[in-house]
Amino acid sequence: MRAERDLLWAILERAILDALGQSNTQGKRMPTWEQDAKGWLFAHFREPPAWSVEWICEELGLDIQRVRFFIRRKPRHVYYPHRIRDAMERYGYTLSETSVKTFS
Repeated sequence: MRAERDLLWAILERAILDALGQSNTQGKRMPTWEQDAKGWLFAHFREPPAWSVEWICEELGLDIQRVRFFIRRKPRHVYYPHRIRDAMERYGYTLSETSVKTFS
């Protein structure tokens, strides 16, 4: 279960970094990646399909609205993927081993 949780977090963190304009570690911004990531992060579905941001947040036990609020705040102190999770946890997000459901 830890591997699934880590994979879902990695997907979410990468999308957040892309949306915040931190796609390229060499200092070049990639506007297309930013737009694509924001489109994915803010998409709405009646029934979220597998691998949508809403589905991932549900699997991680996160409130999608709080995640989107976090992104809109554009935290300036977040620069590396491992810090996204730390920053979100500072804003009240915590995960337990039972947060991610078993994939069948």
